This record gives sequence, C-alpha cells and structure tokens, in this order.
Amino acid sequence: MARRLTESESVSLLDELARIEQDQATSSLERCRLLDELLRTSYLLATDDELQTFASVASRQVYVHQALTVPPRLAAELEKLLSWLHRTLRQRIEYPHAQLRPAFALIDRWLRWQHRAESADQAEFPLPDTSITDEQATTLRIIARERSITHLDSGIEIPVISGTVETSNQSIALQLHRRWRSLASAIRQGTVLGVIAPRWISPDTAVCTDTSLVILEPDLLLDVTTVAECFTGSTNTHLRVLLQLLTTDAPSAATVVGTVVNACFDELLADPEVEPSRAIERALRTRYVDVLAAVQHGLLSLEQVEHDVGIHLDVLRRVIPHLRGQATTEPMFIAPRYGVQGRIDVLLEDRERPAYKTIIELKSGAPPTQPQRMASQSGAHITVGMRPNHLMQIAGYNLLLDAAFPGCQETSQILYSRSAEEPLRNAPNLHDFKADFLAMRNKIVAMYYDLAHRRFRALDMLGTLDVSEASPLDRQKLQQWQQAFGSLDDQEQLYLRALIAFAFREWITTMVGSPMRNGGYSSLWRSAIEEKSEELRSLTFLRFDTTASNWERGYLTFCFTDRTPHVHPFRSGDVAVLYRHDALVRGGDTITGQVFKCTVRSLGRDHIVLSLRNKLFDRTLFASEGFWALDPDVLSIGIESMVRACGQFALAPRERRQLLLGNVAPRRQPLAVPRPARLTDLQYELLCRCLAAQDYFLLEGPPGTGKTSTMLRSMVDYLLSDPREVILCTALTNRAVDEICSALEHLWNDGLLLRLGSLDATEHDAISFARSAQTQDFADLASQLQRARVIVAT
Repeated sequence: MARRLTESESVSLLDELARIEQDQATSSLERCRLLDELLRTSYLLATDDELQTFASVASRQVYVHQALTVPPRLAAELEKLLSWLHRTLRQRIEYPHAQLRPAFALIDRWLRWQHRAESADQAEFPLPDTSITDEQATTLRIIARERSITHLDSGIEIPVISGTVETSNQSIALQLHRRWRSLASAIRQGTVLGVIAPRWISPDTAVCTDTSLVILEPDLLLDVTTVAECFTGSTNTHLRVLLQLLTTDAPSAATVVGTVVNACFDELLADPEVEPSRAIERALRTRYVDVLAAVQHGLLSLEQVEHDVGIHLDVLRRVIPHLRGQATTEPMFIAPRYGVQGRIDVLLEDRERPAYKTIIELKSGAPPTQPQRMASQSGAHITVGMRPNHLMQIAGYNLLLDAAFPGCQETSQILYSRSAEEPLRNAPNLHDFKADFLAMRNKIVAMYYDLAHRRFRALDMLGTLDVSEASPLDRQKLQQWQQAFGSLDDQEQLYLRALIAFAFREWITTMVGSPMRNGGYSSLWRSAIEEKSEELRSLTFLRFDTTASNWERGYLTFCFTDRTPHVHPFRSGDVAVLYRHDALVRGGDTITGQVFKCTVRSLGRDHIVLSLRNKLFDRTLFASEGFWALDPDVLSIGIESMVRACGQFALAPRERRQLLLGNVAPRRQPLAVPRPARLTDLQYELLCRCLAAQDYFLLEGPPGTGKTSTMLRSMVDYLLSDPREVILCTALTNRAVDEICSALEHLWNDGLLLRLGSLDATEHDAISFARSAQTQDFADLASQLQRARVIVAT
C-alpha cells in the first residue's frame, strides 16, 4: 500500500525544491528536469515497499493518488504537471522563469499534503490545452484507475475501465465489448492499456469492439512465436507458454535438419547460383554445434543430414526464382504499439512500389494434408492451407509491419519446404486474426503479472488440466509435469512458487524498469535521443562509415561525432540494438522501419564496429545521411532459463531437491591439494574446501578479489591433473566468458581449451571453436571437441 512521506523525507524534498527555485542562474529546462526528478522521487518514496511494478511514472502516480485518496483537484493538477514536464523535456522547450512559479507552488503543496494531508485548495496550474486530438482519438495509451460495470439493453454486463489518457491526462471511460470483455479481470489500478480504433459514443467515453485492438501493458514485449505457439487448433490456451517454459524438449533429428534448412535458405537467397553441395556445406558450418551434437547423440549421421536437407533444397531452388522483390533475411522489428517483437524469415520489398511488402515464413515440418478451417473469436471463418500456429505467426508479423511501415500493403506466405507440390501457401492478412493474436498475447501478459505477484492460478490450472483435453503435442510433457508437481511436498512447492514469482518479477523489471535501472528495455522507445545521451545509456549521434565497413560479412563501422557520449555501457562482445535516430516516433509507442540486432565486434576511441546478426540486409538503408544510435539489447533467454530451472527442480529426484533446499548437507571428501604458490592462506583454504565438495560449492566475493583470475584457474589446474576430468566453465555474458578464457590463457596452446559461441562474440579468436568450424571438416571438429578438456561458453 502506498505510504505518506516521513518528516525527514518531507523536509529533504522541500529543501531541495527551495534550492531549485532560488537558483535563477540555471536554465529553465534544467530546472524542469530537476522538478521532474523531484516529483518522481515523491512517488517512488510513496511506493518503495510495493511488490508490484509500474510500467511508467504516470501509472505509479495514479496508484498513489488512489491509494492515498488525494483530493481530485490536486490529483488532476499533479497529473497535468507531470505530463507537461515530460513534454517540455522531450521537446526541449525553454520557458521564462516566471512561468515555472505555479509548478513550484503546486509541488510545494503536494509535498506538504503528502506528509500531513493539509488542505489542497489551490489555483489551477496554467498549462496549454491538451485535449484529445484527432490523431490521439484513433490510438490511445490509457492508465487505468478503476473497474466498473454497465449493462446493455439486453442485460449483458459490459466492463468499464475508468482512467486517464497518458499524453493529456484527460479522463476517459473505456467499455470492453465482445472479445475484449475477459481482459477486464487483468486490469488494476495503474495498468497501462494501448487502445487502437475505439468507437467514441461521447467526448469522454469510448467502446472497444471487434474492430478495435486492445493491448495490455504494451511495453512488455513478447516474441511473436511465443504467442503463435499457443494456437494448436484443438485447444488454444496461454497455458502452453507456461508448460513450454517449465519443460524441456528432447533433441530430435527433425529439429537439426530444420535449422540447417533455414541456413540453406539464407545461402540460396544470398547467392542463387551457388552449387547445392556448397550451400549445404555452408549451412552445416553455420549450425555446426547442432549438427555435432546430433551426430554425437546418434540421432542421425552427417550423411543423413546432407540427404534430408537436400530434399528441402530441391524445393527451395525451385521457389526462389519466383520470389519478387529485394530480399532481406531475418529482419528484426520492435512494435511496442502492439506489445510484440520478432524476426521475419524473409521480407521482400518492391523498389518500384515501396509500400508493397511480402512476408515469407519458412517451415521445414510437414504441412497439413487437408485445408484447415479457421474461426476467429468474432465468428469470422476462413479456410487456409497451413497449421493454426503458422497462421497466427503471420498475423503477429503483419502487426510488426503495421507498426514499422504505417499504411503499407502486406502479403504473407508460408513456405513449406517438404511440400513438392504446393510449397508456397498464402496467409491472409485479416484484422480478426490480428485481434485474436493480441487477445492471446494479453492472456500471457496477464498470466506473467499474476505469477510475478504470487497469484498462481495458472500454475494450479496446469497441474489439474485434463491431459486428454490438451494438444496431442503436449500430452506427454503435461503428464510428466503433473506427476512431478504432484510429488512435491509443501516446502518444495513453496520454494518453486517463490522462484517462479521472482523470475517473472525480474522479467517485468527488465522490460519496464525500476528506479535502479532507469527505464529498462522500454527506454529504447520511451526515451528521447537527448535523454539517452544525457543519461549515458546509449551511443547516439553515430555516423555510418561506408568505406571502413565490410558489407559481405556484415561488419559495419560507425564513427563518433562531437555529440556522441564519451561514456557508454558497451564493450566488445556485448549484444545491442542499432537503429536510426528518426526511427523513434514522437509518442513513444512506435519504432519505424527495421532495427538491427548486432554484436559489438570492436571499440576504438572514435569508432565502433558492429557485426549484424542478419548478413543479407538492405544496404540502401545505410545510404542516406542521418544519425544512428545503439542501445543495449535484452535477451529473454536469461529469464526463460530461470523458469526452466524451476521445472528441472520439480523433475529432479527427491534427494536432489532436498539437497538444493539445504535440508540435506552437501557431501564432502577431503583431498590432498598441492598449494599453488600464488594463493594466500585464505584462498588455499577455500580451494581445498571447494575441491572437497561433491555436490556444490558457492564462492562469493566482490569484483577484483580473484574469483576468476586466481580461484577458477587454481580449480581448473588441479582438476586437469586427473585425465578423466572434462570441465565446463560457463558465465552469463560474453564479456564474463572472455574473462574466464583470459584467466586460462596458459591452456590455449595445447588444445585443452575451447571457446564456444559466435565468432563475433569473443575477443579470443585463437581458441574460438566457431573459427575452426569455418574451415575444418566435421570429423576434425568432432575430434577437436573430444580432445578438449575445458569448454567455456555462455
């Protein structure tokens, strides 16, 4: 529950307010920034013991006003002030100092009221008119206040969400009809809703019907494929996402062949004249880890991979000449307007008709043998030649293009490379299925929020779901999970639930930010370029250097300008997002055009070299003048791994679970460990204890205390004295993995150490297994992997 300010907090904030007001030498823009920071701090203090997270300061403000029963007039003026400050800073408007006096007076009254609830009578804060414009009327971002119900003449209950428009603080009532009615249960105070194409029935009341789109917490981006996989045709449920996170798919030959087929498709698009054998060889080297693992596990032989891929290759070679337009492989799009992101297999663009774009999605699995009749929640029906999840994946990709290229004309096709007769199949671009896609996305986000806030209804439903009603694809995994979950005792279930809640809270915080994280990943589209530059969160005002770039390998060089921040968060090996300055659209819910996922290959004093993930990109995008920016990327794999670890905990034997909970002490077997000369007494003692541990050992310490350079090296050196030992060293980031490799540099020349991962993600080319995979045959690669005693990877 929100709280009031303490005496010391109130005095401190009021003193700071007085200091800002008296400092007439500071520019009015800087004073506005300080006022904005002070106002934000007052709301952060009021919610510092809250478990829930907030998507924006405005949503936090609404919650505080409701929880503390702030007088309506004072609350309205404060909301107007916060919006005005945000707009002033975003547009960098300088006002005469005299025009800031009402702002100082209003914040002074707020701080005193927040401490002692004094009288809130005050004159209105004079601001320009910010009523809803025609443009805003079609796209709204609303902060919910409360839920209520109205009734149609037929007696049907219709949920009503009362709230404010984020850009104007204008009050609004939003009625949720038809497919959007079920969303109401997920909406609470402070929830952010994106609304597109509502129907207005009065100046302050809008209706969401089947022609509208509603997005729950749009700053929480889900991958398009995550949402699409919930549509199985027989049972469409958001619980499938949770099941996939909690269980692990066994490796299969079909999966390996599919990854190689995708790589072959990229090779053929880049060079349609390439010999089939050469295309397969290149593709195999691109997916060398998957192929080696499959061969090592006996799933299939290298010859079988080449044979199976060749069947798909024949189909692809027949199809590619008929694809019209300039092809880009795996272009990345971020669409915060719709709360999704994703990589399209192939985007075709017509130079003569730039508004015309075609999506090609490659599927190496078996296509349906009969036409599929698809029904949307609105009742619309259509017959298609693809599986339900593939149709919905296309619906999600169409939303990405709607956001990136407003007004573009889109066509979409599924390319089934196993179908010799009908490989290309049209996927209709229909509003009804886009709406169904977003309705499913909203259910997933609501489930994530519930789990983060310790509401485990979805977990309980998964545990009691009738296996016979599940999709045939999931029945075995569901049965396995239910048996494992049912075998947990009360303490184990409590631990599992707590860890799941923590993982999803971490994901939400990573996306929308917290006071410690300065806006999270959503700052990529919510913050202006100037804000990012001032807060040293991004590399901005970069100029593309065409002469220093290697187009063929996708290594692009960008030069710093006099406006590029000298301090930034990047180092070699970091993953990042590259985009043009003008891609950020005013309003904070759209990034136009493509963004480029990349890895920092190298950094100089006046330039940076990036390796693009997709090598077949549209070079004309880099031909025009303009600035570029680079933001840190966020990988979902970290959070997914945390949730997957919860599933592995439940599936583990009871003895293992009790060990991990600390109910059973870890076993120890003292060893006679020779003392390395470089170790202190304490380090030697810890080394002996660590090596004596038979289950696990936790070694903690602040940076620079020798955990990697001294202790890890000593452990590895001792373990290597046993010829039977093979050691796996892992870390969360490429940067940390390279530090491990540096600490073990004395092992490089003997072939004892291999660094797994992308060639672009490491500073140590000499030990990169990816470099060996570019030239050596697979027998030599397998032998090299077999000889290695130390494997280092993320």
